[in-house]
Amino acid sequence: MKRDIEWAKKGLEDLDRLEQINAKRILRKINTLKEFISSDIKRLAGSNSFRLRVGNYRIIFEIDGRIINILRIGHRKNIY
Repeated sequence: MKRDIEWAKKGLEDLDRLEQINAKRILRKINTLKEFISSDIKRLAGSNSFRLRVGNYRIIFEIDGRIINILRIGHRKNIY
């Protein structure tokens, strides 16, 4: 099932702050979410959100039917 990606304002701001090499890795991983759900995904406790691991970075997102909404992106020490 092909999914659509939507970005929250904060998610785009987080992406813009990253070094270019990390931003590219994260964008590639997000694009794979369109096709299938990775095994690196875990549900966040007490929330409807999920996290996707990309090295030392985490992508926080929600799934609403066919739409994946990217909420936040950040280093694992600072994102939770």
